[in-house]
Amino acid sequence: MRFFDTKATINDGKYNIDDLLSAGTIQILSAEEVDPFTGVLPSAGDMSTKVKNTWKVSRTRTVEACVDCLNRNLGTMVSRAIGQEVNMADIVDPIDIVFTKGGTFEFIFQLVIRIKGHAELLLVTIHMPRDSVANGILLEDCNNQVYFREQVKPDYIPANYGAYTGTSEDGTTMNIYVNEWLTGFRELHVAKGVNGDRFVIFGQTEEGTQYTPIADTKTHHQIALEIYKQLTIYNELHVTSVSINSGDSVIKVNSDGTLEVRLITTRSRDELPRISYDKRADRVIVRKPSEYLAYLLSLKATSPNAIYNTETAAWRAPAPEKGGWEMRIAGFETALEGFHMGVRERLLADGCPENRVQAYADDAVINILQVFQEKLAKGDISKSNPYVAEHKDDINKAIATYLDKVMQKGTADTHAAEKAALKAI
Repeated sequence: MRFFDTKATINDGKYNIDDLLSAGTIQILSAEEVDPFTGVLPSAGDMSTKVKNTWKVSRTRTVEACVDCLNRNLGTMVSRAIGQEVNMADIVDPIDIVFTKGGTFEFIFQLVIRIKGHAELLLVTIHMPRDSVANGILLEDCNNQVYFREQVKPDYIPANYGAYTGTSEDGTTMNIYVNEWLTGFRELHVAKGVNGDRFVIFGQTEEGTQYTPIADTKTHHQIALEIYKQLTIYNELHVTSVSINSGDSVIKVNSDGTLEVRLITTRSRDELPRISYDKRADRVIVRKPSEYLAYLLSLKATSPNAIYNTETAAWRAPAPEKGGWEMRIAGFETALEGFHMGVRERLLADGCPENRVQAYADDAVINILQVFQEKLAKGDISKSNPYVAEHKDDINKAIATYLDKVMQKGTADTHAAEKAALKAI
């Protein structure tokens, strides 16, 4: 196995380690020399007020556990990744392990595998915990991704190649999960000092950190819509656990200018969906949709020094005097439009007939928004969501405007019984 401590081995989907080696830009390291810069960010355990760390990885322990895991499970990983049985004899040297990112919860390695008879290199992602608190969160993230791909819709979540364990030489056993390497995708961030309130594409090159600003309003709007839509499709997910500036969503800009967005982190979820379609009863089922919509309208990008509360599964930025900031990623009407798109796509994924799905989605959204307005007027939502209380007038205005648009289309299925049932939930 060859080890590399660099974040610049993938450049627009091209694997270029050999080029970088030839140029002297990078060098092969021993396992002991790989340093995932432990300590740059606070780890999950550092931020937890109740659950304390029982262990925290040292400089080399992560690599030791990774190697142990690969020695025992590489054949299974590769077989799952390519969808057919692979013999270990068909996996040829060199096998490259490349450190690509260190975050609050995990270290991410890229595994590069060469297989006999396959012209393309196999690239997979290895996720490893930074401490004992993250160890549990990591496994939950893995299980949630499997759930969303298998039970809801696979399109926007990376393919999963399994959960494993690895043990370092000091006896620490870590949860490890392996999934698809999304070639050509980069993290979406909001970097206030670089591009104001618009997105940037965050990446690493040989020269270091690179921010590519999303310059035009239309593209920013498109990306925001996609994020709101995907969060609504996977509406079991706790929106409060989503962090724009932790790279939870990634983007790929295709050569024709079209965009692809993927949701790659799903830390915490409910057992039951907030909005779904019951195929047998042919009806939309909603569960506390006002609470969910309030979370969606409150979604913000937070400063890089934001803290994750492991008990409430929510992010919080420090006070402004400590460099903290929070910023909505789009206007309220954009959030409502993305929500509507997501409701339609979720109902379709649950088996709603295509010729009825738009009417069902419109009817559900109209009812949810009307109920939301009623709860907002009574102060029911404001009590539990201070952000919504603070922006109550703007939210009401956005809902009124959006309801007008939907009702003017005239596609909503206005069965009185269905409306009453939705309002009663």
